[in-house]
Amino acid sequence: MNTKGRKPSTGFTLIELLVAIAIIALLISILLPSLGAARRTARNIICQNNMRQMVLAQTSYTNDNKDWLAGSPSTSGWDATGRVVGAIGQGYRPTLSGPRFNGLAVQEWDWIGPLLSFIGQRGPGDGASQSALNEETRAERYYWYDKVSSVNCPENNFEVDPFPVATAIWKKKRMFSYSGVTSFLGTEDAPVLGSGANSGGPIAGQDRRGHQPMLSRVGAASRKVAFYESHRYAESQLTADPPSYGYAMGEVGRSTYGGAFSDLGTWWAQSKSFSRNAAPGESAGTWDRRVDARFWAFRHGSRKVEPVAGQAAVRSGVQCLGNLSFYDGHVELLDDLSATNPEFFFPTGTRVTQALAMWKTTAARFKTYSTGINANNPVTMP
Repeated sequence: MNTKGRKPSTGFTLIELLVAIAIIALLISILLPSLGAARRTARNIICQNNMRQMVLAQTSYTNDNKDWLAGSPSTSGWDATGRVVGAIGQGYRPTLSGPRFNGLAVQEWDWIGPLLSFIGQRGPGDGASQSALNEETRAERYYWYDKVSSVNCPENNFEVDPFPVATAIWKKKRMFSYSGVTSFLGTEDAPVLGSGANSGGPIAGQDRRGHQPMLSRVGAASRKVAFYESHRYAESQLTADPPSYGYAMGEVGRSTYGGAFSDLGTWWAQSKSFSRNAAPGESAGTWDRRVDARFWAFRHGSRKVEPVAGQAAVRSGVQCLGNLSFYDGHVELLDDLSATNPEFFFPTGTRVTQALAMWKTTAARFKTYSTGINANNPVTMP
């Protein structure tokens, strides 16, 4: 056969094709971690921007509301707060007013709804007549918060169950991404208006000097946390339960200490907004990552912890990374131990007269608030 003039084949041989596939697979394996890291970095930037905007909304709110902060039972949550009303003494008996949904705050500690409404974002309940402000509308507003990107961390895709019980209208929903701080938003009264020493609660022994939920009473704004990433409500137990959300409002014992929207802060050893039971040095037992509640709250990666010889509190493991936004508007990405600095969560001038109920490793890191404190030797928060 005459093959003169025939062009040689330009197709791939099987070996060449396999080599090309192997090269592509190698490139993908090299690039995917970088792409994943870039995606996580981008999500963290979005989260930080959300938290920065929330602080700006809060400070703008105070400018228009005579310095009062949104998210307090004494301010925007007043209607949702069940409270004693009427004269006491001289034959009069106090009565308990029923909590009322006013279309803005779904709970007395709800800062999300009032701030969203303040900046012009309208959801269920906004502008509705009183007859339409029923339990169904309140539930719809709860679920609407899940869909507003500006108050949700893009790394938060966790679903939570309603507490105390699921009903036809209270169902599984996306977990709230952020918590406010009750030491700033509450008073020193007993629940439901506050979470102070008068309640006999977990922060007995701290005198906030007659604190009121006002921006000017916060103190050193650059070191005071307005919002932090959290997993409200997650149990601080060895067999950590998944987070839930509390939908009750106004009733003593059901939505106290911050309800679904706020908490005492990351420092507290019984916090249901940030459980560190699985953190290095907190428990002698072996932890399964599935019940390490830190990952529900601090969602932006982790940092390896190396053990320190002679220091039992510093064991190998990881610290999780999460964001805290401060009242001056800046946001910090901190590991889960550094983020428990108690100075972040109390107004400047707070007098501490007994050791704070901190995590073990927090107490070891911030010894000023764990040793040698009593009524005769108090410590004042900077």
